[in-house]
Amino acid sequence: MKILFLEIDTESTWALSSVGPACIGSYIRGHGHDASLQRVKPDQEIQDIIDGIENESPHILGFSLTTRQWLRAVDVAREIRKKLNTPIIAGGLHPTFAPFT
Repeated sequence: MKILFLEIDTESTWALSSVGPACIGSYIRGHGHDASLQRVKPDQEIQDIIDGIENESPHILGFSLTTRQWLRAVDVAREIRKKLNTPIIAGGLHPTFAPFT
């Protein structure tokens, strides 16, 4: 199985990647699966994001989100669902503490 984590950059592209995907990626690699990370830049077109996902051919998409990333991630996930049939899982601080906002 292959999981692709999408890292949603906010105002700038210098932000650090979330620790959660790194830990999960390490764990699932240790159990014979594959994990990768794709950065989503603040001004990146949705079709470019989808093309990157299709190039990776993941079985699952993962988002690790803070509140600052939440709205952009919702928009990105909505557009991905229109074009791809890949399950999406959201985790991180915002989905954990405010899952329905």
